[in-house]
Amino acid sequence: MSRAAAPAEKSATASDVFALFVRHRTAAYILMALMIGLGLAGFQQLNVTFFPTVELNAVNIRIIWPGASAENVDEAIVAAVEPEVRFLDGVREVTSRARRGFAQIDMEFARGTDMQKAVADVETALEQIATLPQDSERPRVTQAALFERVASLVLYGPFSEAQIKRYAKQMRDELLAMGVDKITLLGARDEEILVEIRPDQLRRYGLTHAEVANRIAQSSLDMPGGVLRGARE
Repeated sequence: MSRAAAPAEKSATASDVFALFVRHRTAAYILMALMIGLGLAGFQQLNVTFFPTVELNAVNIRIIWPGASAENVDEAIVAAVEPEVRFLDGVREVTSRARRGFAQIDMEFARGTDMQKAVADVETALEQIATLPQDSERPRVTQAALFERVASLVLYGPFSEAQIKRYAKQMRDELLAMGVDKITLLGARDEEILVEIRPDQLRRYGLTHAEVANRIAQSSLDMPGGVLRGARE
């Protein structure tokens, strides 16, 4: 008997609600206005961002060694770097890859780690390594970041490649000044300087092509110009 009464009681309750709205038409409007008001109030408190900032607790180390095999990179670079960075404060995991001509070491730090200090600690640890190959390039330390591609721009026209490249750099600088986080230029070839040597001039000065190449290499140097101090170095 109780089983038969339960559905009837439930149906009667629903009928009472509908009957209330039928008898009092303004109640439906009041309920709708209340729901809209609560929705607007909640929307104002809702934190919405189109491109939320996502911080990755990771640091990447890249060391280029031109012409070296993957085995040599692993033995001379990875084996020397891993012990120095694996036990730094906050390090959770270190993943290393040895490829032909370069080494990639990816470091993951614990959540809440001060990443500016972490990058500084990694750079300090790398500076203390004295066994890296002499002809390898200086290690590049970067903090991993997540970027969302927004748009791609293509520049073309009846201009030389140098002019288009110069205009692209100008657009990049203006967009960066407007607040864009990252812009990558693609498709432009690296600038090169072609040196042509006349054979008669070589014989006149008693030089060889190798001697001229060595002299040019000696005069093409990257030298530090000092330190600029401010909010960042």
